[in-house]
Amino acid sequence: MKKLLFLVSAVVCLSCSSNERSDDTSDTSGSIVGKWKLASSSESLSSCNLDNATYQFNSDLSAKETDGHMSGNDCIKSSYNEKYSLSGSVLIIKELKSNGTVNDQFTFQVLQLTTKTMKLNISGTTLTYSKID
Repeated sequence: MKKLLFLVSAVVCLSCSSNERSDDTSDTSGSIVGKWKLASSSESLSSCNLDNATYQFNSDLSAKETDGHMSGNDCIKSSYNEKYSLSGSVLIIKELKSNGTVNDQFTFQVLQLTTKTMKLNISGTTLTYSKID
């Protein structure tokens, strides 16, 4: 009986560690520094937003966000100066006013951060970015 319990325990442990190694969606070992382009969203977005949404994260903890939104038939591109902090799997982005004070703050859960892919979750929406620079 002890041999059977040991064998079952060993198989369970091996399958757990194998699953953990193969699940690359929880990899957060990459650097956030660089330029990231929005590749997809779990919510429906216009092509204007998808084509223009980027983040540039700098090593000095400053960031620049660009996005697009429709105004009538026109796609309007906007940009925002920001500061960010990344601690574990929590990314906080503070949008700055022109005088440098905080206008708004957003908290993201980092689901994946590799050399090529960044997946963020905010309020149940998953945003997938591809590194372009």
